[in-house]
Parts: sequence; C-alpha cells; structure tokens
Amino acid sequence: MVKRHTSWLFVTMKVAMDVFLISVSFNLAWWLRYHLWLGGAVSPANYVSLASYGTLRSSLVCSILVILAVVGCYRSQRGRSFTVESVQLAQAILAAFGLLVITLFVLRGTVSSRLLLGFAAVAMLVLLLAVRGLARVVKRIFWRRGIGVIRVLVVGDGLAARDVMRDLLLQQGNGRKLWGCLTLGQDCAGSAILVDANRPMIVPVLGRTGDLDTVRIAQNIRQVVIALPEAAAEDIATAVRICLDQHIDFRLVPEIYGVSAKQVAVDPTYSRPVLTVNDVSFAGRARTTKRLLDIVFSVIVLVPFGLLMLLVIAVLIKLDSRGPIFFRQRRLTRDGSVFWVYKFRSMRVNAEAELAGLKQASEVKGAMFKMRDDPRLTRLGRWLRRTSLDELPQVFNILLGEMSWVGPRPPIPEELQHYDTWHRRRLGMTAGLTGLWQVSGRSLLSFEEMVKLDLYYIENWSIWLDLRILLQTIPCVLTAKGAY
Repeated sequence: MVKRHTSWLFVTMKVAMDVFLISVSFNLAWWLRYHLWLGGAVSPANYVSLASYGTLRSSLVCSILVILAVVGCYRSQRGRSFTVESVQLAQAILAAFGLLVITLFVLRGTVSSRLLLGFAAVAMLVLLLAVRGLARVVKRIFWRRGIGVIRVLVVGDGLAARDVMRDLLLQQGNGRKLWGCLTLGQDCAGSAILVDANRPMIVPVLGRTGDLDTVRIAQNIRQVVIALPEAAAEDIATAVRICLDQHIDFRLVPEIYGVSAKQVAVDPTYSRPVLTVNDVSFAGRARTTKRLLDIVFSVIVLVPFGLLMLLVIAVLIKLDSRGPIFFRQRRLTRDGSVFWVYKFRSMRVNAEAELAGLKQASEVKGAMFKMRDDPRLTRLGRWLRRTSLDELPQVFNILLGEMSWVGPRPPIPEELQHYDTWHRRRLGMTAGLTGLWQVSGRSLLSFEEMVKLDLYYIENWSIWLDLRILLQTIPCVLTAKGAY
C-alpha cells in the first residue's frame, strides 16, 4: 500500500505543478500582449484585464489536464523518451486550443486578442517542457546514486531472457536496475550467467524459477520480467499467479523472434491476450525520398574528386600485382534480388578458390567470413581494406539503384542457406554501402548483432537517421576501427 500511496502523491504533485505552470504561462502571455505590446500597440479601448480572462484560463487548464491524463502523461512509464513526452505535450496543448476555438465558434464567442492565444500556447509548451526536462536531469542524478531505483528480477535464462537482460543493462539510466535472474535448470544460486559474449555483461543467478516469491521478498524486488520459453508453460502460469496475487508489477515476454516491439500490438477483440504484428515494409514516398538522396550524394562524391581517385587507385593496383583492377561478386539486395557488386581488387587472383581452405579460420560467428590477417590480401589491398577505399566503385551500384548509401550489409547468396527465418527480414530494404553495422563496430560485431542492427535500421528509418549514419561513417573510416 505504501507504493500505491507514493504513486498517488507523485501524480498529485505533478498535476498541481502543471496547473501552476499553465496558469503562469497564460498570465505571461497576457503580460507580453497587454503590457509589452508584443505584436503591436494596444489602445485603451481594446485593453482587457487579466481577471476578465479567468474563465478562459480555467477552461484551458482543465482541458489540457484532461487530455494529458487521457494520453497517459500521468502514468508512471520509466524508459519513456523525452521526445515521446514532448510530442504528447504538444498534441495536448494543440488539442485544447483547438477545442477552445471550436467552442468559441459554436457559442459565437470572441477573444479580444488572438495573439494572446498564440503566445499562451508557446509559453505553455516551453514551460512544461523545461520543467519536465529539468525533472529528468534531477531524477537521473538520483538514479546514478541509487536513489529511487527499482530492482528488476528476470525469470528465465534463455534467449528471450538474455535479450531482456541485455536491454536492462544497457538502459540503466531510466531508473531500473537489473538485480538478477532465476533459472530453469539446477539450483545454482550464487553463480552468474554471461549475457553477451562480446561485452562483459554478467548477471547474478538468485535461484530457480520456483523461488520467485522467496527471492522477491528477500531482495526487495519491485518489478518482475517473466521471459520463459513456451515449453515452461506451467512455470509461466505459476510466476504470473504469484505476481497477480501479491500485486507485483510484472512484464510478460512472449517467445517470438525477428519481430521488434514497435510492430507488436494487443488485439482487444479477444478474451485472451492476442498479439498482432504490423508490417513495416519500406515503400512509397519513403523509398522515393531515399532514392533521391542516394543520387544526390553519388553526384557530390563523384564529380569533385571521385573520378580522379578512381583513376589513381586503378593505376596503383596495376603496379602492385597482376590481375584485373576490379573485383565483382554476386550479392543480394532488396527482396533477395541478385546483383553484381563492384570493388577494387584487394586480393590476389583466384582468391575465391582459396576460401574453402580458410573457412575454419573465420573470426566472425555466423554466416559471414571475416579474417583479420587474411593471407590472400595484396600489399595495396590491405591498405584499401583499412581505408574502405576498395568499396568506392560501389557508387556506380548506387547510381544504378542496386545499392543505397545507407542500408543493410549486402550478403552473398551462399550465406542465405545459413540464415534463420528472422535473419531474412534484413533483405526488406536495398543493401547499403554503410549502415548501423558499419558505425557500430564493423567486423568486430557478431553476425547476430549485425542482423539486429539491420532490422533496427529498417524499422526506424528516417532521412535524419541516414544523415547521422553517413556523418558517423567518416570517423569510422578515418580511424579504420573494425576494418579488416
């Protein structure tokens, strides 16, 4: 009951603060208009006292508070981004002022100064956002010191559970702290499991799944995440029943792979929780915009210095080793279409025939082959690889529409036979010269991590994301981080 009373106290304080800020914003707008004459001088005949706007101000306060409550601004949602909260605030303020205008029109009412309403809307948005932003900074300071942090327990140790634990460890700035996990196997309390082989992420094991109630009480757990496989249906039901009976805040993770959280919604027309997966196919205006961006960047790169650089590198390759200047290889792009990708040759002739004998030396797990000290590289080829200049001819692939500047890494057809079903979703967009995988570690990433980054990119594409990745690619190329 203490938790519930505390929640209501914080909500009440937040509502009271919003009432104060909205009222202050309206008063500030009135002062700007009628005292500073912002927007033009006000004659004595058109002067309206602040008291005369009392009803209008109260109506705005009530409308905005109701809309904010309806959209969930007063519900505790740790992890909700400031961007989402800003959009909700802007929508609430616009909706409230829209309702006010419609009401005045229907009732044939008038407002002495329409500029006043505009000033009030801007002031409300600025003040509400400023206070919420400051509150976030203060909360993060407290959370970093362990004050107000809620302890989270993950029930499970399988693939889904490890993904959840990885997310919690990477997002501990939102006031949640992963305290440990419960396993399905032997009782190994006191040990730990490695969540990510590429990063030092260790999670303590606090017991078995049947110890949920005991561990929760002993460790003061505030939130439980149940991430068990379908085969453990009885354990899932038991964990859910304990959480419901004890009024514990809990989350249930369905065992589905290759689908992002943004695609999933609950269908309310069924008596049981039924998930619906929305399609996030990349087409229409977004595809046209991305194509125009590719053409513009290709021309910018080729015209000033690209053609000269192509010629210089071509001459150097001929002087360094015998064989053709360009290397071409069949690759896959959008919807699994096959195309020929062109690169500057960085290996000796017949390097493809030697690949079978080097498969065991691959330093990347999964379908890809990567080797740091590949013996097939020529002297110049090693430098071309480190600087990524071997990929410069792919600008012509971009102009032909076979590739994009930013997108998933183009796989070779032979890799496809090693793909799981969810891996194939990375073929939902045109392959890219660079991408999230390029700016996040390149060859240092595992195949699974690269696929997850590709899927994230496809599901969250925007022009701004493309521009950000292109800018981040520059220092990655200059430092040659993860390039081999």
